[in-house]
Amino acid sequence: MQRSTTMLAAEKRQSTPKKFDFRSFMKLISTIHPHYWQLGLGLLLGLVATAGQLIVPTIAKSLINALGHAVNMNLVIGVVGLFIGSALISAGSGAVLGFFGEDVVAKLRNKLWAKLLVLPVS
Repeated sequence: MQRSTTMLAAEKRQSTPKKFDFRSFMKLISTIHPHYWQLGLGLLLGLVATAGQLIVPTIAKSLINALGHAVNMNLVIGVVGLFIGSALISAGSGAVLGFFGEDVVAKLRNKLWAKLLVLPVS
């Protein structure tokens, strides 16, 4: 038995993976109506946490330079507070972005399941 050229072409199309199409991906994501405010809030909190974490070494430098003279307790408390605050904000950012991602995945699964339920068995 010899295969027809259309069958060979169909097999070749199925074996080669399709390239990622960003436009189709964005269309799919927009159909599930994600909570974009969560994405924005998570990114904003991430930027604030990063800024706080970048400020800590600058303040710690002046604290270390002053160690020979006297310890400025206000500066020590400020560095520790800024470090803890930026860590908490970073954790909040991760949580919000995690909720956003899980919500998108759950909506995509529901959309896929709803589509599978109406397809013919054949």
